Amino acid sequence: RSAGVPAGGGAPPMIGVIFSNPLACTDASGKVLPMETLDVARERALICDSFGEARRAVRLRFEHATTDRLRTLVTLGTCVGLHYSGHGDPSYLSMEDGRGGAHFVQVDRLRRLLQAGSASGGTASLSFVFVSACFSEAAAQAFVEVGVPHVIAVRRNSRVSDPAAHAFTRAFYLALAVGEKVRAAFDIGKQA
Repeated sequence: RSAGVPAGGGAPPMIGVIFSNPLACTDASGKVLPMETLDVARERALICDSFGEARRAVRLRFEHATTDRLRTLVTLGTCVGLHYSGHGDPSYLSMEDGRGGAHFVQVDRLRRLLQAGSASGGTASLSFVFVSACFSEAAAQAFVEVGVPHVIAVRRNSRVSDPAAHAFTRAFYLALAVGEKVRAAFDIGKQA
């Protein structure tokens, strides 16, 4: 399996991109609280522009990050890469509930969801997963445990700002688009 975005014959490779940008969450007492919004439009444009600038034919499938959409992308097994962007925590990733609210998916539940998809062979197609979220190291480990060879994440005790995430994202995907391996693209992204 290629360690980057494969080139060559057949249909262009597909990267699944899921964004979680819920408007609100509910605290332990049931109170609805607004959530910090992320500039997902900018991140989407950076990903598209990186492949466009490199004149690389890649299909990008953009979805809202719900557990159903993640499960579907993993089970279909048609993506060479998966990009998640949203809010993270050392113990969960934030998905959307389909009604504008947050659905916090604990790392153990994420692992079980991915294991179910990998049982159907779905994760076998994934060369990489990019988890663009604060504190996402534990969530990234769930992808490693189901056999994804390259997983990019933020350290368990670290936050990441939108500008830093955007700079890394652009450099990483541009490097992949021109044929760099995932590790080299990661190193290039860190220099951005």
